[in-house]
Amino acid sequence: MGELRPASSLDWRAFASLLHEAFRDVPGGRTDRATLAWYCRDVGHALEVLDADADPRAAAPLCASLRPRLAGAVVVLPRPNEGCAWLEVLAVASHARGRGLGHRLLSHAEARAATLGFARLELNVDARNHPALSLYERRGYRRLAESGHGVRYGRELPTPVPTSLPPPRDPPTTAQRFTRKVLFRLLRVGELAPS
Repeated sequence: MGELRPASSLDWRAFASLLHEAFRDVPGGRTDRATLAWYCRDVGHALEVLDADADPRAAAPLCASLRPRLAGAVVVLPRPNEGCAWLEVLAVASHARGRGLGHRLLSHAEARAATLGFARLELNVDARNHPALSLYERRGYRRLAESGHGVRYGRELPTPVPTSLPPPRDPPTTAQRFTRKVLFRLLRVGELAPS
């Protein structure tokens, strides 16, 4: 697997497919169009993705590079009013499971939270998503609250040490917001729906 990188507009279809694949069997999974549109519109600037290894046996036409296959994705957002960073998305594709990518993405999320200046990372997870629950508990996350099927977890992060992570990206420019609006509209009308 490659390095995590900031997502581009070319990644949206692959991200939507990744979410569908990663959460389709999880009750309460985030795969509806409204949620995908919200990601595209409001948190796209924070999306980081991990590309899947390319199959060296496959012929790679130029257009194949325009439709990446993702192994995982992570979104960490600041929540200054709550004094923490929030893990909005951590998703691993089924073809990439069992290789420690969940741990890798979670480590990246913790480092990103520290880069944002927070000493705590929190998240919500569906109580029926047993693989995610065990990952967070193995990594030292504590249950903070439960509501319906949702469980809120949190963890105090170690004192931040200098990392090689790039600084968080700035909020989107006018052109990027326009592109996201167009993508949002296409997603809403179904032209970008995952296949």
